[in-house]
Amino acid sequence: MRSFYVYLLRCADGSYYCGHTDDIEARMQQLHSGDSGYTATRKPVNLSWQGEFETLAGAIAFEQQIKGWSRAKKDSLVRGDWSAIQRQSWGMKNPLPAHLAEDPPIPQGELSGSKPSQVFASHFLEPVPASVPASIPASIPTSIPTSASASVHPEVSKGLNAQRASVTLPDS
Repeated sequence: MRSFYVYLLRCADGSYYCGHTDDIEARMQQLHSGDSGYTATRKPVNLSWQGEFETLAGAIAFEQQIKGWSRAKKDSLVRGDWSAIQRQSWGMKNPLPAHLAEDPPIPQGELSGSKPSQVFASHFLEPVPASVPASIPASIPTSIPTSASASVHPEVSKGLNAQRASVTLPDS
């Protein structure tokens, strides 16, 4: 089975370079010996992190996700600190849950004018447990009638295909 890789390089100027490949050793040789592209003027470059994926689509999706991250989040990835990445995924429109607030607050400057990333949270992190009320009022339906229709609307988020399902309930 062929594997695909996402990698994060630390360049000599301190910047990060993120990419994907199916042959990590050959790609590192290309980046070290190349005379064009982003890393050509930022040598030497060091491999800071790499992840292995079963599909090309999965590797590309995670590469695009990383490219949208703040520097602090990329630093957390290099350290392997997944709890910090999870905390840094919350923002102004998506407040930090109390069970994650044990550490000092995270600066939210990275979110000015941008939306927090939902693709990473929904695909790469475990869901946050929701609190369920002790009893559900009788006025709220607890199941979807068999006559309900569902439709899927494709959307694009940061170049990734995402889908949103909507359910239409019949009038009672």
